[in-house]
Amino acid sequence: QEPFALWLHTSLLGRVWDAPYDYRARFAEEDDPEPTDLLDPPCGPVPANIDPDELLGIRQAYAGQIALLDECLGAFLETWDSDPRSANTWLVVLGSRGYPLGEHGRWGW
Repeated sequence: QEPFALWLHTSLLGRVWDAPYDYRARFAEEDDPEPTDLLDPPCGPVPANIDPDELLGIRQAYAGQIALLDECLGAFLETWDSDPRSANTWLVVLGSRGYPLGEHGRWGW
């Protein structure tokens, strides 16, 4: 019954980074090493002696996930706008927190 609220709660950034590899590669400069191919997001303390190239690859993988999420959200919004229920529904998209990527000695939740 109208009006209604739509709530979609996801935890995709903390579970799996499975965007196609090309999405990661978008964020690599020509002279950068290849981005990582990991699927399980890192979680826990960042090793003190981490290779900066490994850290860069993890950040590129995260950026690829965000790019894919952005495309998926765009496709959803295009479809949603054509649905008559969208005229009487508030749609709020937000992120409740970021994903730590090693800046403070920790990554993941």
